[in-house]
Amino acid sequence: MKNAITYYYDLNPDNIHQKDNNYFFNIGNNYYVLSKYNRDIKELESIYNLSNNLLNNGIYNHQMIPNKNNSLLTPINNNLYVLMKLYDDMKKKIKFDDVVKFSKIIGFVKQDKILKRDNWSTLWSNKIDYFEYQVNQFGKKYPLIRESFSYFIGLAENGISLYNDTEKNSEYITVSHIRINKNSTLYDLYNPLNFILDYPARDISEYLKSKIMSGNDIFEDLNYYLSNYHPNNYEIQLFFIRMLYPSFYFDKYEQIMAGSSKELELNPIIAKVDDYENIIKKMYSYLSYYTKLPEIDWLKNS
Repeated sequence: MKNAITYYYDLNPDNIHQKDNNYFFNIGNNYYVLSKYNRDIKELESIYNLSNNLLNNGIYNHQMIPNKNNSLLTPINNNLYVLMKLYDDMKKKIKFDDVVKFSKIIGFVKQDKILKRDNWSTLWSNKIDYFEYQVNQFGKKYPLIRESFSYFIGLAENGISLYNDTEKNSEYITVSHIRINKNSTLYDLYNPLNFILDYPARDISEYLKSKIMSGNDIFEDLNYYLSNYHPNNYEIQLFFIRMLYPSFYFDKYEQIMAGSSKELELNPIIAKVDDYENIIKKMYSYLSYYTKLPEIDWLKNS
């Protein structure tokens, strides 16, 4: 890998260490990462433009560096990589406040359709339809999925129904992440290869859902968010809708279907179902003091 970095970027790394599909190295006090590119190539130009737009407005994210051929993508060993320059090694774990502050990048962000993921109803419905097809075709091989699937589909359909009944306002679209969670680091938070455009509720809820799945209390964070950032009715409604959507289950489901995870890894998620549902019910009551939420019988009559 050192030879490839020297050839394509005229850099001579002091040391290189690999983590997953990333190669971290430094040259003096300058930190770099050569990261495997896993997204649609058609998105790369939009990601690059968004990253540069943020940098030009004084908002830090890792700087993407073209190779000697003036291309962002570098082919190495049948894979494509992107080189980025980092402020430091970025190993520190993020806090809830880091996520909320980052979600406030609103206003000058160009509404690039390629990166937008704000049409939750369509995205979730299409995903559910495909999952249902898979379970019908291959469900016999996956007894845990077969037994648990309907419950989580029901939660998602609740979220879709609420989203469809909510007025949309694209002025709230901000820089978000494909996924962010309580174990994410500053490297993950500021990685443009993880950037999309969506509502602030996406990252905030994903962070809190990961805490629930780890058995942590989230109401201190929730109270902090409501008291210090004063989200309006619309933001609170979108946040609750996103909390209903069980992304943690569907992410693991996709990993199982792709062969990168074992089905038994669903057990810790399934074991948290009662806790998760109780927290959602408590949250429904709690948020109702701040805004008017739709009448949902199974949440109201708890």
